[in-house]
Amino acid sequence: MANVTLEKLETKIQKEQARLEAMYNRKEELIKDISKQEKLLENLRSEAKVQELKDLGSLASGMNISIAELMTAIKNGDFYGLQEKIESIAAANETAEQEQENKENDDSKLLDDLDSPIEGDFE
Repeated sequence: MANVTLEKLETKIQKEQARLEAMYNRKEELIKDISKQEKLLENLRSEAKVQELKDLGSLASGMNISIAELMTAIKNGDFYGLQEKIESIAAANETAEQEQENKENDDSKLLDDLDSPIEGDFE
């Protein structure tokens, strides 16, 4: 009778040993999967930061200011000064556009004058 109990215990030990080995195998696979996932997340976060910097660069470029100026304003909390600079650049651009438009109008008028017949008494 003692042998039957010992055989059952040995069988149970083998089963539990097999379960433990299976758990270790899953653990190794999970550790690899976790490592891959961490690397993927790190890469995605890096891509997001790069995209944010690109967007910031586009924004700064559209306002004709440098990223350094933008970052300095953020760092110093000087948004009023930044706003003034942006507004002065916008005003300068509007003035330049108006001057270009006036020049184009003057050029167009000059060409129209050249195309029109000369009026007057030339006798």
